[in-house]
Amino acid sequence: MVIREIAKVLRLDPKSRLKRKIKSPEDAKIVIETLKEEIEKRKRTVEFMKQNVKIVKAGNNTKRFQLVTPGGKVVASVSCSHLKQGLWEGHDLYVGSYYFSKVEYRQLGLAKFLLGALREYLTKKNATALLFNAKPGLAEFYEKLGAVKDQSRSEVVAFGLVPMKFVLSPGIEVGGK
Repeated sequence: MVIREIAKVLRLDPKSRLKRKIKSPEDAKIVIETLKEEIEKRKRTVEFMKQNVKIVKAGNNTKRFQLVTPGGKVVASVSCSHLKQGLWEGHDLYVGSYYFSKVEYRQLGLAKFLLGALREYLTKKNATALLFNAKPGLAEFYEKLGAVKDQSRSEVVAFGLVPMKFVLSPGIEVGGK
């Protein structure tokens, strides 16, 4: 996206090699200014999303937490379902799109923020644990956010999933960078 913006300013084909086309200090200055504008725009969008978490009902006992851009596009979402007293299950955590990756919304801390909002909500509901079934490649990601492997739920291992659990308590914050 940023490359497309820079290419538009310099009137280039976005697939061309950018450094071969920057021939003067003026071109470099335009590129730097465009990058600064894009970074500021992204920061404003992220701040807007963090201040406007949407909670929507997605079934009988399921809630979906969403981060939405100023234009109304959902860019991050996580769902949770009430299982029994104090126990909830989280599922369908994604940043970008559930069906295809939107790289521009990755690496911004949106998953960490969204899980923090979910944990805060569930703590107010007196939940003690949030369970997740992670794909093997995502288990490490959930661990960075504060989850632990849940050895008590071996039934999901048969499906190739890693059972994870967030212990919920008012004093525990979401981990991660």
